[in-house]
Amino acid sequence: MDWYDWYSISLAGRCTVTSTTYYTTKEDFIIIRSWDDIASLAKNIDEFQLPIDLDQVRERVLYKLCSASVPGGSDWLGFDINHTDLTTTNSLIESLNLYLPQFAKSS
Repeated sequence: MDWYDWYSISLAGRCTVTSTTYYTTKEDFIIIRSWDDIASLAKNIDEFQLPIDLDQVRERVLYKLCSASVPGGSDWLGFDINHTDLTTTNSLIESLNLYLPQFAKSS
């Protein structure tokens, strides 16, 4: 599965299990950070509740994705707003243009 598959699942309010990434939200994903998290995975999946307000989920998830993809750049030294390489931002825009219509149809 690619990142947009995980987003499709989470935007539909379904239980999504993933590792810690720049695009996950603690409210909308079950995040595996350590071996201990794997031990409690079955319990966490069983306790997962479908969201009441799907628009709120979509807003949180898309806000997190977009905020991680603004112009600028980060490396081991930190975030540099003056970084002018827009490659990641352009890639995000292309992906959203391609996949958001599919998300809207499937939900």
